[in-house]
Amino acid sequence: MTEYLSINSKSAMPRFLLLCGLLGFSPLSYALNVSPNLDVYALLDARLVYSDGDENSSFDGGLGKLRYSHQFSANLAEAAIILAPKLNEQLGLNVYAKYDAEQDFDLVEAFIHYQQDINPDWQFSFRGGVFFPQMSLENSERFWLSPYNITHSAINSWIGEEVRITGAEFKFSYQYEEHHFGWQGSVFALNDPVGSLLAWRGWAIHSQKTGVLSQIPLAALPEFDTGGVFFPSQDRWVDPFREIDRNVGFSTGLEWKYNNQLELHGLYYNSNAIPDRQDGSQYAWQSNFFHLGLKADIGGHFEILGQYLQGNSKMGPSMVNIDFWSYYLMLRKQLDEHRFSLRYEQFRVKDLDHTVNDNNNEHGFGITAAYSYQINTHHQLMLEMAHVKSERPMRRFFNRAAKQDETSLQFSYRLTW
Repeated sequence: MTEYLSINSKSAMPRFLLLCGLLGFSPLSYALNVSPNLDVYALLDARLVYSDGDENSSFDGGLGKLRYSHQFSANLAEAAIILAPKLNEQLGLNVYAKYDAEQDFDLVEAFIHYQQDINPDWQFSFRGGVFFPQMSLENSERFWLSPYNITHSAINSWIGEEVRITGAEFKFSYQYEEHHFGWQGSVFALNDPVGSLLAWRGWAIHSQKTGVLSQIPLAALPEFDTGGVFFPSQDRWVDPFREIDRNVGFSTGLEWKYNNQLELHGLYYNSNAIPDRQDGSQYAWQSNFFHLGLKADIGGHFEILGQYLQGNSKMGPSMVNIDFWSYYLMLRKQLDEHRFSLRYEQFRVKDLDHTVNDNNNEHGFGITAAYSYQINTHHQLMLEMAHVKSERPMRRFFNRAAKQDETSLQFSYRLTW
């Protein structure tokens, strides 16, 4: 039985109140004396899935790398809605909520956005609320979807699970002939446990996005049991969007685009958390990473995408200390309503501490091939095969082989309007 992402009302209440304060839509409309225009978008993503993995998915309490661990299943992957009222040409609101079989109903993003042309060459934009950082090159469509793949890369799977900006983001853009330059910076709170999943579960390859009021279960590892090194300070779940030490995190990034043919992106993220702080059920993790992204049109309707992420995460007084990295390269091609993609990726977690019964080492790779057919504006069919090979020593605790091969075949029908 899937145990993923139950909502904890006690920890959710402060975040809910913060969002209400950040997104005071009616008072803002009244103060600006405007009548908003409301855009509404909806998504239904239904899937047929075959998976041959011997290891249970992490969403089913295991250490598997894919979303679904059953042999064959029919699933409602996501039903979602976006409400996007526009207060005027510069100012608007975006609220993204979803339902799925693992999570029930929850909020994914909710933010105010503002955009203003300073002059013909310079532009300023702002987002305030809770939202994904601007770093994914795969997830370029509404609902943080990829137009080419069903499953996200390991990098963007982790971003969708554990990384969210709850705060403010500022961006300045400059256009010079065919060159576009951009700088962004953000300050945020409510992301102190980020890094927990990479240490205790490792990387994963899926399409799940954690709601801001939800929790992610951890496998029943010995360190969480009675007498374990983290008992009772760490519950057997991660609440990624929680504030523990009252420190403010930050990120900063640069981008360059040339004539819609080449893009380069770089971003640095730092949770700025105090790693020995905990609140009785969760620890604060001092996590930081660098991210690089490349997107290039190589002609013939072919496009190359790549992302690289490397970082470190620490928790407690030398209790957990990991380095982590991952990268992917994707080749994709579009022919009218047909889209094809092939992605190769690698990932690793290196355990740097010596905590007993907490071996967080891991490495692996994945290959994903997908085909998409856009029937019309509202209907899309996708077929995908994903194969992941990984080694994680802690699987032996569950009498599983440390090395696992997992393959899934998915068929997706997406309805958007």
